Amino acid sequence: MITIPKSQYKDSARQFIKTWTQLLSSGNFQEAVDSLDQQPAGEGNRWTAESLFAALSDYGNYEIFPEVNNPFQMGKEGDAFAFYKYRDGSGWAVEYDLPLDRERSDLTALFSFKKVEPNVFTVHLDDLHVP
Repeated sequence: MITIPKSQYKDSARQFIKTWTQLLSSGNFQEAVDSLDQQPAGEGNRWTAESLFAALSDYGNYEIFPEVNNPFQMGKEGDAFAFYKYRDGSGWAVEYDLPLDRERSDLTALFSFKKVEPNVFTVHLDDLHVP
């Protein structure tokens, strides 16, 4: 869970996601998984370092693993976010186009930030997909 002041929600969510992606860029898949809250059994993806690696391996050219780039070093290419507020006020979904092979890719990470208390959110990686 993370604490996000309401006035800083989007900036804090961007920071979290870019830091998570930076972990992938340095090969720290387990640390990236550990930074997420896991969905309850039967309610969505339960990520492991291996399943995250496999999802990235399935992208693009099957013979070459994509290079995940550090979004903090990518400029505008590392800032491809879309925010969707849940109608019931329980949080946000955030789509992020991962920076791969030195450019913004069409591989999208879908996160959910679900409010559990005022200013406290769980963070889930719901999916990695190509829209």
